[in-house]
Amino acid sequence: MPTSIRPTALSKLGDDRLQITWDDGRIGTIVWAKLREVCPCASCNEDRHKIFEPLAKPTEAGLSLRVLQEKEIPKHGPVKPTALTAVGNYAYKIVWSDGHDTGIFTFEFLHSLCDFSPLSAGERGRG
Repeated sequence: MPTSIRPTALSKLGDDRLQITWDDGRIGTIVWAKLREVCPCASCNEDRHKIFEPLAKPTEAGLSLRVLQEKEIPKHGPVKPTALTAVGNYAYKIVWSDGHDTGIFTFEFLHSLCDFSPLSAGERGRG
């Protein structure tokens, strides 16, 4: 089934956003951190639906603090994309600086995430 909306251009907007021009003429932006946060892959979906143990639990002696695991500690700086490649005629695959590379972002999903607010003159010049 063909998609109804397609990107005609992709560009990096500043250091933190992706700008997408769509075939309907609209231009949208998505913050990279938001894209990583909503990754649609099975592993990320599973992680988002887990019930995590709270950091502090009440005990008879007061609060008991849980020690964070290595994977729960943010790495140096924000996660950034290192590659973006087309997947057929319906999606893009993004490879992230943390090594994650299994998310397939369909055109419809990307379109739904876009902020279509008008860009300021300064933002239009960045990239």
